[in-house]
Amino acid sequence: MRKVPKIKELFLRDYLVLGPTLFSVIFIGLALYFYFVDHNLNGFYGLSVLGVISILVVLVRLYILKKLFQTGIDVSGKITKVSFYRGMCRFTMEFDYDSQHIKTSWIANKNQATRDIRNIVDVKVLANPRRPKQAVILDLFKQ
Repeated sequence: MRKVPKIKELFLRDYLVLGPTLFSVIFIGLALYFYFVDHNLNGFYGLSVLGVISILVVLVRLYILKKLFQTGIDVSGKITKVSFYRGMCRFTMEFDYDSQHIKTSWIANKNQATRDIRNIVDVKVLANPRRPKQAVILDLFKQ
């Protein structure tokens, strides 16, 4: 069984973990502003609900990544396209699994590790055996 990366590493690598976390902090902060300063209950309830939904998105994504690292399979793949936009990096990758040619993408946080790996063509991909399109670049995570 593969070791699941530390939560800090998941936050630093996966955009769908860090992004909603930041939004939930903003939503809850604004909700508290509406409650204590503006005394606006509609704003408080609306932003509180958005904050809770954002936290649920983060928890679901962390669960998916945990299961992927526990049950996923290592396959050799190729990065076919890398595009950077603001704080994120979208990797398009291709690999063969179970006599199928899979083409999928993964959105990572833009950082030094993603900048370094963009020039590497052949990478190790961690794919979900039930849903091969659900995959991450294993080389970005320290093992």
